Amino acid sequence: MEKIVIMIRGAEERREEIEELCRGKKEPVFLEWNADETQFRAAAVDAEAVLGGVDPAWLEGTEIKWMHLPFAGANRHAGRPGALGRILTNSSGAFGATIAEHCLGMLLAFARHLPTYLRQAEQGLWRDCGSEWGLMGRTALILGTGDLGTQTAVRLKAMGMRVIGCCRKNSEPRDPYDAIRTVDQLDSLLPEADAVFCCLPSTAATVGLLDARRLALLREDAILINVGRGDLIDTEALTDLLEQGRFTGVGLDVTNPEPLPKDHPLWRFDNVIITPHVSGIGFGHLGKTQSDVWRIALENLRRWCGGEPLMNVVDQEQGY
Repeated sequence: MEKIVIMIRGAEERREEIEELCRGKKEPVFLEWNADETQFRAAAVDAEAVLGGVDPAWLEGTEIKWMHLPFAGANRHAGRPGALGRILTNSSGAFGATIAEHCLGMLLAFARHLPTYLRQAEQGLWRDCGSEWGLMGRTALILGTGDLGTQTAVRLKAMGMRVIGCCRKNSEPRDPYDAIRTVDQLDSLLPEADAVFCCLPSTAATVGLLDARRLALLREDAILINVGRGDLIDTEALTDLLEQGRFTGVGLDVTNPEPLPKDHPLWRFDNVIITPHVSGIGFGHLGKTQSDVWRIALENLRRWCGGEPLMNVVDQEQGY
């Protein structure tokens, strides 16, 4: 009987459910989620599938036909040896709500001068920071209209913003977007945007998408938030514009490089909030997100055992 290696955090708590899904069809082999390569390779002998965020190099020389990732980002697996002969699925759909809330938190912090007020509070200063950056009637541009971008759009629309989505293919407007445009229209969209939200994966087409020329197209008082991948933005060009006094605020949950070095100049700007790639963490953070990851993983396990088409299949040439 073919084995399936299970190494997603919390698997022991779901052992009975997993064993029932596999009964008479597959043999589940349980590993700790942070098992090392030696442990994985020992467990992967005669295994055909793995549920877990395994280093893609560990799969070389194995007979693994399917891997399910407990996260959304799959770019590390694109173009790997043997990858095109293996099915890869991810947990896209589990993280949109929590990351969208992170986006909204950063946006409101800048709009209401909260970073400045917090610094003043540390000094015991009672000082008005001036007029706020109101959301009502502003235009938000969202790069990426998948689960993450759409969840963000829902919240921005509820705050009274006009929301434009930007993706690879043009389409008619649909809720919650007021308009949907394509990436080749980006140069005309950026000057119109009061706030830009980067919700894209890292692919050959997205690396450096916001280069020096495009960043300079943004309004001087724009808010820029990136919760996709750090290599979307030219870090040096962004730093230069901040030095010139541009942007009401820049919120970065992802950076390039990552982690951002302690001596990097981005740390010193008062209008920059940097979080350590935590906006989408479910395990150890949000129980609802963790449950959603398991819901998707177990549904795919059921489908695999039953010979049905899988959910969330990743294009391994593109990495999403």
